[in-house]
Amino acid sequence: MILEMKVPSPGESITEVEIAQWLVADGDYVEKDQAIAEVDSDKATLELPAEVSGTITLKAEEGDAVQVGAVVCLIDTDGEAAVGGSAQATPEPTAAATEGAPKAPAPQETTYASQMPSPAARKIIAEKGMEASAIQGTGRGGRITKEDAIKAVPSMGTPPEWGNPAIKEEYEYMSKYSPYDNIAPLPYPAVLVTSSLYDSQVQYFEPAKYVPKLREFSTSNNPILLKMNLSGGHGGKSGIINGFEEAAEEYNFLLNLVN
Repeated sequence: MILEMKVPSPGESITEVEIAQWLVADGDYVEKDQAIAEVDSDKATLELPAEVSGTITLKAEEGDAVQVGAVVCLIDTDGEAAVGGSAQATPEPTAAATEGAPKAPAPQETTYASQMPSPAARKIIAEKGMEASAIQGTGRGGRITKEDAIKAVPSMGTPPEWGNPAIKEEYEYMSKYSPYDNIAPLPYPAVLVTSSLYDSQVQYFEPAKYVPKLREFSTSNNPILLKMNLSGGHGGKSGIINGFEEAAEEYNFLLNLVN
């Protein structure tokens, strides 16, 4: 029997993961619950265990970004473990056969994936305040891998794409969509503002200033709450269970409004 192994959901709101590393080779015999791959999401790196014992056929390559629920390998449960010493090794080419052979670099195919970051790479790029277009992807089809993002170095002195506040026209434009500066006496709806102490993109003091001002100007009696995560980063706490807990808190807030 052939079993299709699909990418399980690492957590709510995660729709794509990257095959960071295969821990087995195509054609290997694997045991049930054996770790066969490491997958990266924008929140964590997880091991993918074999669901059954059998011979594995890989359907994705390292560096590929795959959708949650996609088939990444097949396991033939009728396959048998290789008996020691029975496998025939392929002879290595001799020095004479390889001497003088040109070593042309493999051309990098341009595809839809070119310069597209993997989920884990996307998070790292955002934390560095960089643009994906500034990074050369080395993954399949030119995709930007987690390693590419880690090695990337931001250029110094380049103003962010959203504008330079030292330029009057750009400052006035940015001020039009500044949440804090555009609070006015209005009947605001119920609001739950979530943040993290170690968020490198939205510093903790920004929501800590925003919420009191919003409460001061709101003309309604709707609750305006601030939940500060004391251990998470830009994506909240890491780990599937912590992600479930944070989602449950948000649902709890909404359900209380209905009641």
